[in-house]
Amino acid sequence: MFQRLIYFSARSAQCDGDISNLVKRAAVNNRAGGITGLLIADANVFLQVLEGPRNEVSALFQRICNDPRHERIVLASVESIAAPAYPDWGMNQIGDTGRVVNLWRSANPNLVFDPWAMSAEAVRDFMRLATFELMSLRQTA
Repeated sequence: MFQRLIYFSARSAQCDGDISNLVKRAAVNNRAGGITGLLIADANVFLQVLEGPRNEVSALFQRICNDPRHERIVLASVESIAAPAYPDWGMNQIGDTGRVVNLWRSANPNLVFDPWAMSAEAVRDFMRLATFELMSLRQTA
């Protein structure tokens, strides 16, 4: 059984600077556990979807909850899925703050990007939109 888990957190002061190396290491480790995912990160927020076997996704989320780089972690959504949405991504990232803001504004022109104020459904919808955005960028590159 596969599971999709979406969470968001505040980026702690212990996680400053570029996280692209972290994402690369996570991609390798995630693939080994059969986990795929997408991370949206700006200077303040991590918003992530993890997919894969239920036990592995749950264990990874527990490690994230104990990671000092995350604060105020909120589990937004957990659901059973038939198959991962992006089976080839151990972890992929949208880290361009401008792109995240533009993507958010395209879906919610009058709202500030604040996952803590969003419903679980709005978070899921935004992650779907981000997935399509990233897939289209990869196809045009």
